[in-house]
Amino acid sequence: MDQTIKILILGILSAVSIQAQEDVSKADVASAAKAELSAESSALGDESRSEWLAEMKSKLPMVAREIGPFGLHQIRSLKPVVAQQQDTPAAKDEAFSDAIDAIKVNAVIAPVKFIIGAREFRVGDRFPIARQGRTFKVKVISVKSSGITLQNIDSKELALKSLTKLPAGMTSGSDMGDIKGVQRSGGQTAKPLTLE
Repeated sequence: MDQTIKILILGILSAVSIQAQEDVSKADVASAAKAELSAESSALGDESRSEWLAEMKSKLPMVAREIGPFGLHQIRSLKPVVAQQQDTPAAKDEAFSDAIDAIKVNAVIAPVKFIIGAREFRVGDRFPIARQGRTFKVKVISVKSSGITLQNIDSKELALKSLTKLPAGMTSGSDMGDIKGVQRSGGQTAKPLTLE
């Protein structure tokens, strides 16, 4: 224990001497050597040891901190705070999300309405969805070209019907030239548009 205190004290003194001015005179070096000698004599068991340690401890910047670099309290009398277990929210009902994902949207006219089959739905509309023996009361919250937000009226759960997903076997094209039968626009080679 005394050996570790001695090493700690020597480390503190060397750190303090490094932070001193760049132009250290020989008198300063001599006083630093005397401080190291007094540290060694303090480690041997003098009564002034505890006073000297208290003085050196007060100069450390971590003394003013409540919690040290390893997340522990600097004051040993304090007991660590144990986080209390909070109530976890109930698991979401996946059936509602699955029902929303199963919707096949035919057209979107953002931000006003969308069409499923032959039915038209607008923001604020309420309607039931029946799937696998369960019925959900749904309200349309928002309509965007990227997706439709629907709310389960009973549980207040929100679900997004994403419209950015492509059906199986389709890939997104970055160029109109990728589509068969579509001609590029502009340029000298533009063909006339034939109207009947």
